[in-house]
Amino acid sequence: MTTPDSAAAPSAAEPEVQAGRRSVYPRVFYPSAALILLFVAWAIFATEAAEGVLLDVRNWISEYLGWYYVVIVAGFIIFALVVGLSHFGNIKLGPDDEKPEFSMKAWLAMLFSAGMGIGLVFWGVAEPLSHYAAPRPSWEGDATEIGQQAMMQTYLHWGLHAWGIYVIVGLAIAYAVHRRGRPVSIRWALEPVLGNRVRGWLGDLIDTVALVGTIFGIATSLGLGALQIGSGMDFLGWLNVP
Repeated sequence: MTTPDSAAAPSAAEPEVQAGRRSVYPRVFYPSAALILLFVAWAIFATEAAEGVLLDVRNWISEYLGWYYVVIVAGFIIFALVVGLSHFGNIKLGPDDEKPEFSMKAWLAMLFSAGMGIGLVFWGVAEPLSHYAAPRPSWEGDATEIGQQAMMQTYLHWGLHAWGIYVIVGLAIAYAVHRRGRPVSIRWALEPVLGNRVRGWLGDLIDTVALVGTIFGIATSLGLGALQIGSGMDFLGWLNVP
């Protein structure tokens, strides 16, 4: 593990680091693109089969791994509080003599507007109502209990738990990029744990998984937003949605 003091000054430019600064990194881009295109082709040409498989996977995860999701995210919150309130919270995410580019108020405004603004506008009310109208397979009870579970699920997605996930990922990347001078890539956040192995195939695999997961996450959010906008326009009579 690298100590904060030893990581204060970015290391000299290694060949692997410089290679990672290219706009396209073939060993990550092409495998990621291939996986995404294969998935899209499967969903287009075998829609019913893909829908069935994905629903089964979602239901299995919801039934058997829901507890793990809640526990690990709660652990993220505890870890973020420990790091922020301990002496580690004094480590500047950048050179020691660098001044903040934005004020605290401006930073908080950007954080909320860019991080959660559109999500809260679209899903602040729609998400709990959606959970209530179509409860998850593992939920049981009367209407009141279903409503309570719907609110708990919404708070899990938009409360402290969501910020705990943001903090862990953002802190790891910010430390690697701004403190250690690494390229903007998730592999370098794991360098203190995996060492030089992040420069080889393992690092490529980490970046590929992260890239595919990010694309699917963005596509899901955009898709849900498009469905909601379409439904609203249909309700107003502006669009005929089949």
